[in-house]
Order: sequence, then C-alpha cells, then structure tokens
Amino acid sequence: MGARTILTPLWRFDLNPERFTEASAVALNTAQQIAQAAGNQTLTPAHVLRALTDNDTASRALTAAGADLRDLRAALDAEIAKLPKVQGGGEN
Repeated sequence: MGARTILTPLWRFDLNPERFTEASAVALNTAQQIAQAAGNQTLTPAHVLRALTDNDTASRALTAAGADLRDLRAALDAEIAKLPKVQGGGEN
C-alpha cells in the first residue's frame, strides 16, 4: 500500500494551470521556453529543473542543498541537448 500511495504517477495529478501558484506558472513557462529554444517538442523534468536553476528562490534552495549551480546548469544543458529535436516545418 505504501509505495503505491507515495509514488503516484505524474499523469494522475491535477495539472490544471489555474491551480498553480504564480511562481509555479512562471517556472513552467520558463521551462517551456527552454524546451522550445532547444527545439524539443516534449517538456521534461530536465527543462523544469533547468528553469528552476534561474529562479532566485529555487536556486537558493538548490545551493543550500549542496548543488553547484554552474555544474548543474551545464549537466542539464547537456542532457537537454541530447533530447529529440523537432525537424522540418519550414515553408516550401
């Protein structure tokens, strides 16, 4: 019972943007911009964490937890660069 209760799949949560705090909405919007800039069609946790590294509150929490933001950003940028990119779509 315990693991099933704790490890609820993400798709089972209510992801209604109207219920997000303003800070959460900004972070997800930034993550989406990062994904678009990288040519990624899918928003991943790497995009969200990368966005959080540029958020004042989140970056302070990450640093307090022992993260080196420069190294973390570089690692996330490398992972994002490996993700599939949208190809084509140009006009003829």
